Amino acid sequence: LGSLLGGLYLGPGRALAQIDAAARLEAHGVSTPQVLAVGWRRSAFLFQALAIVTRTIPRGRNLYEVAHDEAPKGRSRVILERCADLVRALHDAGFRHADLNVTNLVLGGPPEGEGVHVVDLDRGRFVEAMGVRGRYAGLARLLRSSDKWLAGSAPPGPRDELLFLRRYCRADRALFRILQARLQRYRARLRMRSLAWRLLRRRPSVRRAA
Repeated sequence: LGSLLGGLYLGPGRALAQIDAAARLEAHGVSTPQVLAVGWRRSAFLFQALAIVTRTIPRGRNLYEVAHDEAPKGRSRVILERCADLVRALHDAGFRHADLNVTNLVLGGPPEGEGVHVVDLDRGRFVEAMGVRGRYAGLARLLRSSDKWLAGSAPPGPRDELLFLRRYCRADRALFRILQARLQRYRARLRMRSLAWRLLRRRPSVRRAA
């Protein structure tokens, strides 16, 4: 009912859950903006409007913005590897991000320590163990957003996707073979959709970490 309620919620639970999620991810070494404050106020009947304030990521730009800057090839590879490391750490922590896409991975930080951060933890949840199915679901969603939103720039090619997956799987060859086979089948289903996305040239609504 989110589209009908216009950002109204039953209670502050979803805002408070993001404090817990950010703290748990930080404990697992996953970089995400610190939640500084949450607030809510009654808006209509039992519904409330929520607000979340997070620490700013210095010089933060999401991957959609970075891709359209046409970064040099050497820098692009570094960014790709850092994204793979972050997503692997996210999954190893057992966190299922509800909307893992190129606008929710943000590059930023001080010049001497630039890294990739995950944002928008709303509706994400922790599971006891992240199996192959959960890992595939997150990677497929990220692949879909890359294919859809980076089509107008220089989207990652097959070599980039292979590099990302190898970096993500590390030394786990069995996991690599399973994910590669599933993502290849998913890629085949995306081809017709990709044509439509390129024709429509749709742009994502960009969220900035603040």
